[in-house]
Amino acid sequence: SISTTAPRGKSPATPPAQTLAQKVREEGRPLYLPDIQTSRLPSPAPGVESVLAAPLFGEKQFLGVLILGAQGREAFTAEQHDYVCTCAVLAGSGLTSLGLFSRLQSAHQQVVQASKLSAIGQLAATVAHELNTPLAAIGLALEAVALRPEKAGEKLNKASSALDRAREIV
Repeated sequence: SISTTAPRGKSPATPPAQTLAQKVREEGRPLYLPDIQTSRLPSPAPGVESVLAAPLFGEKQFLGVLILGAQGREAFTAEQHDYVCTCAVLAGSGLTSLGLFSRLQSAHQQVVQASKLSAIGQLAATVAHELNTPLAAIGLALEAVALRPEKAGEKLNKASSALDRAREIV
């Protein structure tokens, strides 16, 4: 971890690693400094003389920079340079995949929730439909009683049966 502090009232200096990362971001390609003392860029840490920095790109966006420092000049071989660049590409792909996986999980949870709400809606519609049948029978029985009071006993028995059926449904 590299940090810098500034005297009270002054803005902090840019950390050396941040300066290197900004340079890599601006150029959009790896940066190899075999002897950082001969460059205009600061060493990312005390004792580091050779620096290799590779950008991390995600899905069409810059994610960060992989910075490696070593003691001694020309500490990285061409093979190590290629290896670090490959690792940076893989890390960027991994971070992109992680972000896509997170978005996929969120979408999946939304689909599951929508499915649950749909099932509840279907259940409510079925119960409402099933309850309407006995309620309609009760309503017809009461109307019939009003029109033909002599058949009240028979009609009230039908209404009572329909009421029992509604209770079973509930």
